[in-house]
Amino acid sequence: MTPSAMLDPTDGGEPREIDILIEHKVGPHQVRIAIECRGHARRQGLEWIESLVGRYEHLPVHKVIAVSRSGFTRSASRAASHANIDIVTLAEALAADWPGEVARFKAGFVLWRHPITAAEVNYHDGPKLTLTRAQLLEAKVHDATGNVLGTFEDDIKHLFTTFASEDVRKWTHENAKELYSKPAGTVWPVRLAYVAHNRYLVPPDGPRRRIKAVTLSLDCSYRFEPTPLEYHRYHNVLVGSGVVTPLGQESSYRVSLLFGPDGKPKALNVRNEGSGSNKRAV
Repeated sequence: MTPSAMLDPTDGGEPREIDILIEHKVGPHQVRIAIECRGHARRQGLEWIESLVGRYEHLPVHKVIAVSRSGFTRSASRAASHANIDIVTLAEALAADWPGEVARFKAGFVLWRHPITAAEVNYHDGPKLTLTRAQLLEAKVHDATGNVLGTFEDDIKHLFTTFASEDVRKWTHENAKELYSKPAGTVWPVRLAYVAHNRYLVPPDGPRRRIKAVTLSLDCSYRFEPTPLEYHRYHNVLVGSGVVTPLGQESSYRVSLLFGPDGKPKALNVRNEGSGSNKRAV
């Protein structure tokens, strides 16, 4: 731990002083955490966090931690979360195991849930039918010639398995940075609309209506199951490896995390220990 440490920016600028620098080795690599402190009587706000973002843009550190004796405002907390800056009170900082914090790389499984919470049917003409949930689910779906294709509930299941699951997967990839910055268990409501072609809803004792679109509402959330890593060195390559059995599954998986020369994780490999099959994890 070095107070008032000087670091050279990667853009060739003048050396800059930081409050506290903590350095720790993970395998052969040196990992750096920068700690900035304030002892003001008032809670620290957005301005300080924004100044830290600019200050550390070109400094060679792996993590920035802001410590405030009086805490932080809500806007400061949101900005810090978005910028991947940890914020702690002075009491939390004094109690922390800093070498352990430096070496704490996490690998594991992110398991998404996206149950359907509602389904809405829109018609080509006329007002919506007044149906109970049970009546809507049991209503028959016909094609243009009158052939029964199944119930509306069957139609929902078909849309979910054929389209919605893949669309949610794409949505999570496109918004990964924002989604994984939030705590596990956070719920995002997602609405997906699907156009119907020559499909008709025929409710019990009701008129046949041509379906224009079906909109599915889903509550998407994830949980993270970490894998404790043991570090091994193979020739010049550092690898963290561990085994995890996701909740509700019988198979165990070997998770291997490959580190680059700068000490940062570069690649993740997941192998099914039971079947021996391999797959890449993003």
